[in-house]
Amino acid sequence: MKISINTDLKIRGESIHVQTEDWGTAHQKLVARVYREGQMVKSFELPYQKLQAPINDKTIKSYAEQLHQKVIDWVSDAG
Repeated sequence: MKISINTDLKIRGESIHVQTEDWGTAHQKLVARVYREGQMVKSFELPYQKLQAPINDKTIKSYAEQLHQKVIDWVSDAG
């Protein structure tokens, strides 16, 4: 199961988009990207090997949601 989570934010008048995706078993990582006004400004990767649980759809979804929220928190604190 591939996962994509997207959130649009407005921080100090700027449009910020946070996108978190599971790149699947071929790449074995979760990737979160931050876009400001449509341009990517930061990328975070979480390899499956760093997940502290068995690799399955439920675990990957949970970690993707956690990563997404952490990136949103980071963007909000940095803004």
